[in-house]
Amino acid sequence: MEVSVKASLEHIQTFIHPQVILVDDSSREDSFFSTALRSKAVDIGKPVIELPTDATENMMWITRLDSESLAGWCFCALLYLQSLIGFSAWTTTYVDILVQAPSGSSGSLVRLLKSVENADYFGIRRPHLTIELPADIEPSTWRYLENLVWPPLDWSGAPHVSQVSLRHRIPRRTLTEHEASARLAESFYPVRSEGSHVLLLSPQVELSPLYYHYLVYNLLEYRYSAHAKAAKEAPNLIGFSLERPAFYLNDTTPLAPPVVKKPSGIRKNDQPGERTPFLWQAPNSNAALYFGNKWMEFHSFLTARLAKPPSARRKVFSEKHPSWLEFFLELMRNRGYSLLYPNFLVDEDSIVTIHDELYLVPEEYSKKTTTSDSPAPDLDPNETLTKEYDRHDRKAPPNTEHTLLTSNLVSLLPNSGDLPELTNLPLLSYNGISITRELSHEAAIAFANTYRREIGGCKANSEASRREPNSALDLFCHRDEVYDPLKPPQPHHKAPHPQQQPHGEDEIPAEQQGNAKQEASAHLARQEGKPKPVQPRAPQVRQQPAVQQDSSKETQNEFKLQMERQAQQAGRGSGQGQTPIRKDEPRKDKSKISEPKKVEPAKEPQKDDSKKEEPKKDESQQDSPNHNGFHKQGPKKVVEGSKEESTGEKGAGW
Repeated sequence: MEVSVKASLEHIQTFIHPQVILVDDSSREDSFFSTALRSKAVDIGKPVIELPTDATENMMWITRLDSESLAGWCFCALLYLQSLIGFSAWTTTYVDILVQAPSGSSGSLVRLLKSVENADYFGIRRPHLTIELPADIEPSTWRYLENLVWPPLDWSGAPHVSQVSLRHRIPRRTLTEHEASARLAESFYPVRSEGSHVLLLSPQVELSPLYYHYLVYNLLEYRYSAHAKAAKEAPNLIGFSLERPAFYLNDTTPLAPPVVKKPSGIRKNDQPGERTPFLWQAPNSNAALYFGNKWMEFHSFLTARLAKPPSARRKVFSEKHPSWLEFFLELMRNRGYSLLYPNFLVDEDSIVTIHDELYLVPEEYSKKTTTSDSPAPDLDPNETLTKEYDRHDRKAPPNTEHTLLTSNLVSLLPNSGDLPELTNLPLLSYNGISITRELSHEAAIAFANTYRREIGGCKANSEASRREPNSALDLFCHRDEVYDPLKPPQPHHKAPHPQQQPHGEDEIPAEQQGNAKQEASAHLARQEGKPKPVQPRAPQVRQQPAVQQDSSKETQNEFKLQMERQAQQAGRGSGQGQTPIRKDEPRKDKSKISEPKKVEPAKEPQKDDSKKEEPKKDESQQDSPNHNGFHKQGPKKVVEGSKEESTGEKGAGW
């Protein structure tokens, strides 16, 4: 039978080319049929959507989707069946729920988690749940988290994999606005830019059992459908909110949601004045889903933004909202991004509801809350409690609670559940003014140019860098300069001192130019074979150690004695020019003269005034060898105008 089912599905693929296969309540089908269908679907690369039993009542919205949106998303009736249906046939999508629980929000957090557990997920993969706990956890919260099993156990025997991540903060000082914003951005990072998304939930929120139906319906329609991919507004959509705020960003003016002004002509039920979802250039922190690629861009934006000094720009959000909304709004205004908001009426059911009775001010603004310094008044037990006291620490942003939807999602949505296209949705600027797409694009360009100059550190006439995918670094310059609030500001360019100006690679300092000229002249003279030129300047006598001075004087005396002996020997041969040798001076052997003598300190011999001075050799002459073949040693002194006369025969003297 399984072979027959596979063969039939092969013929259907050949002639019809289906994009997706729908199965209504597979538990009612024969086992061989379900097994063969899943196996063959993997071979032909088609997704299988196994609808639950009550699909006709709660999942009528699936009939409004096109085939491309269904084929591009992972629908599996049972979690364990995903291993049987190959992942290569379609792109899987993951949703992570992120909850930041402040201190003292035990009751609100437990209520939110119970609504997440009791929601209907119509058989598909449950979202991953990340809970950031405060430093102080109340016992009731801890008991609930110990017994939390998410996702629920599969009674078919499939192995259970926990999808809960708890993060417990270490006690420390109160976070600043920048630290609180960075903490949120670091709490989640998508695995894939196109397949991972994050759902931010506030502890004040309570979800409807059909909230995941609404989330998946909008995600498939505005993210993966054919007309959403072809729409020009699709790149500017960062996600969608699950609630419609009652007031604008200032929390004082009631929000007037836009309505349909002109029918699109595509929908039969479009009427002027009918309520419709709308796009708003403002983020939401209560209940909103943000696409993975936009979150990556926000992460890069916040990384570069926090490296710059704080700006004096006026804040748009009040301090009743988290500080990261202000930075997200800056990114949206730079890019022209918008968030999709529903348009539910106040007196009807909704996907989420906001409870304000346990509202807490964000931690980064808790110390700025104004409180009365006057002591509390004494209460009379017999007096009727009619006086109202101000509660500054728990003044919540105004909002209206809705009843939660429990069935029939299509009846809640406008136009019988048929979602309008992005091009037909009205657009509001961040301050609530209705604008066109052209004006929004021009305003984004003007704001980005001003932002790059005032916040990004770029020059007025500098050209913007190339914009990279999933990155906002093109809005900033000098990214290597990181702002540190603990260090004093320093100027960007510091002029060097005039005396400390760096020299060029081939430039010679002025104090070394004279020595350089002398070295160059001596080098040229050695190359040409000429004697070293004598400088006309006064000789500079270098200070030598005492040992070297005594040695040089002794060497001069020995040289004089050698010259006298040479002259005496020459006189004996010719009979002229004999010079007697003094008897008081000891005669030295020639062998001792030829041997190198150790340098030892010696006393200077007494000079004889009756003896004539021997002529000194000019420094310009090279060292000449004596008759023993050795050179004269010792320092040379320059004596201008002196010449050495030869005595005796040629070759007998100098």
